[in-house]
Formats: sequence, C-alpha cells, structure tokens
Amino acid sequence: MSTVYFIRGVVTHDSDCEYWKNTDIWVFGDIKGYEYLISKLNDAKNQNVTINIQKNCDLSMQCLILSASDKPEKRARVKLVERKIFKNEEPEMELIIYGNIKGYNKLIEELEHSIKNYVNKPDEHSHIEEGWSDYVVKRSVSLNIRGPLQTWNVEELDCYKEYLIERQPTYLPDDCSYMTKKLWKYELPVIGEPPFILR
Repeated sequence: MSTVYFIRGVVTHDSDCEYWKNTDIWVFGDIKGYEYLISKLNDAKNQNVTINIQKNCDLSMQCLILSASDKPEKRARVKLVERKIFKNEEPEMELIIYGNIKGYNKLIEELEHSIKNYVNKPDEHSHIEEGWSDYVVKRSVSLNIRGPLQTWNVEELDCYKEYLIERQPTYLPDDCSYMTKKLWKYELPVIGEPPFILR
C-alpha cells in the first residue's frame, strides 16, 4: 500500500525589503507513495489524473494533475494552484498541478531525488517554488517534498508527526463557512483558461 499526504501550510517572508505570504504544501509519504506520484505524473502526460489520498476530508488536501500541455515546447513549465472544493462531506482544499511534459519530468526528478537521497530523513526536503525553481509559473503555491519513509509509520516522522495526527489550523482558509455542497459544485478546471495557462 502506498501513502502520500499534501499538508497545507502557510509561509511568510517578512523583511525590511518586502513582505509576502504564500501557501506552502508539505508532501509526506513513503517510498511507494512517491513512486505512485511519479506514475501518476507519467499518466498525466496523456490524461487528467486524480491522486488517491488516504484520508479524505481529514488531514490532506486533494490533488488533481491535469493532462499535460503541448506548449511551450522548448522549456519546462509547471503551474501549482490551490482551490476550495466541496467534493465530499465538508469543504476541502485541492492542489491542482498543470504543466507540460518537460515540467512533469522536472517534478518526477524531484521525487526521484528524494527517494534516492532522503529516505527516512523527513528533515530533508526538495523545495519547489516560483523564484526558486525556474520552471514554476508565477502565482503558484509552493511544494515542500519531505524525505520519504521506507515504509509508512507516523512515529518515524519525529517532530513532524503532529502534521499527520491532527488537522492543522491552515487546513482551510478562514472564509469557508458559506460553502455548501449544493452551492459549491465540483467541476474540472478548463485547460487554457486562467489560471491554467502556461507562460
């Protein structure tokens, strides 16, 4: 069995030069979970793919990988977007990954790097963020891919285990109380319409 979670958090930069806040999604899992993500990124080169999360509406964001774009042809591009959804019994957040084949290959390389170098080292991570990763399109959320466990055991996450034991305060934005399943119907994104455009 494979395990992968997308834990929604917030990162803030505050200096005398600038201030900004962005969603920072921490990816936790075991080797099989990361291999599962790699297989789904490969599948998404031809079709939309939904990632199977272990606990819906509990701890993790949902995740959808859109079918890869054929443009731009010469350089890797990936857009990482989050949105509010009401797919199950209560509001959730969904990570949407959209890119071209070269961009998906870059994400695959990051996951393979974690499997090769960071097994059983959740302190280590690969950071994927606009301004840091040149293939990430602006107005993207960040991904923080933590070192995978050999086999899933939440106790081996040490100081990070609280992320996988109880729901974090950042699981949802503050303004979700108005959402109902009837009002907020789940629809697939439209590729080629904002924000699912690669530049």
